[in-house]
Amino acid sequence: MFVNDLEYDKSFGNLELVTLFDNYTIPGGQTETLNNQEIKDSSVDWGNLIASAGPGLRYKVAPFQVDNDLRFQFLGRVGYAYAKRTSETGPTTILPPDTMLYGAKLRGRYDGMRRNLLELPHSGFAAGFDIDYLYREKWADFGSSSINFKKSDTRDYYLYTGYVMGVGCIPGMSERNRVLVSLHGGSMQEKSADRFNTFRIGGGPLPGETDDLYRPAYPGTMFNNVLATQYVVAAVEYRRELAFFMYAHLRETLIRADRATVVGSNQVGFKKQNGGATTLGLDSGFFWDSSIYLDYSWDSGFIRNGKDGSGIILTWNKAF
Repeated sequence: MFVNDLEYDKSFGNLELVTLFDNYTIPGGQTETLNNQEIKDSSVDWGNLIASAGPGLRYKVAPFQVDNDLRFQFLGRVGYAYAKRTSETGPTTILPPDTMLYGAKLRGRYDGMRRNLLELPHSGFAAGFDIDYLYREKWADFGSSSINFKKSDTRDYYLYTGYVMGVGCIPGMSERNRVLVSLHGGSMQEKSADRFNTFRIGGGPLPGETDDLYRPAYPGTMFNNVLATQYVVAAVEYRRELAFFMYAHLRETLIRADRATVVGSNQVGFKKQNGGATTLGLDSGFFWDSSIYLDYSWDSGFIRNGKDGSGIILTWNKAF
């Protein structure tokens, strides 16, 4: 798996030059599911690489820590997308051509949150939005043998996303107790959606670092394995400081999404689903200037197409 988001900014006072590079490449084929069963015929090896650059404005805001700023950026984008057959791809599956990508991105970020020793949000408010437009230079009808994705509908598309997050104290309780509320949402025109351009929802820790706040997270999900055309993810978390380097949390997450699924033998479509997850976890400092994240989550059935289940995640983060 090779998935990267790299950003380099050069400041000239409040004006800045912004450069971004994002890469999504998962070799070996990606498949969709139907009734909790992986459909081998839907396997496709696909990915993209996109570079972006443009001007931005950045202003420091209270409480004036390193991550606290207000940013507006407008970026031009150019990239490349590919889709390849695998040994399991169905014989009636028609893939789109490899193509250059051209587009633009407008994004805004506000981060007024104070963070603790482990960079977890401790108090304050944050919000942001992204508007993406992409055009595929070479394109064609594709999908199953009956063609369920039309060139005229999917050649170019817009993606709209936004988030808001707040964290603060609990009345009548000490500062060792915090409550965090977050809301993430995304939308795109349904007829312009296909399995290669939709939103990707993954799991992992609830986003807390400023450049990660935009990411929608649903507990128990593997990396970027939920593809959706519309989504709303809401989370409420209670966190308790056990020691100056250790924090326990209890989180409830709700999701509503139009997610990719297989609607025929190997025809990919989108179906509305709701779900909820309960998470119990621990953030802790660790040896060698590192930290660990451990959580157990139970999902009501969103991940497994109606079948409830649970999972455990352990991550280790090291600063270099």
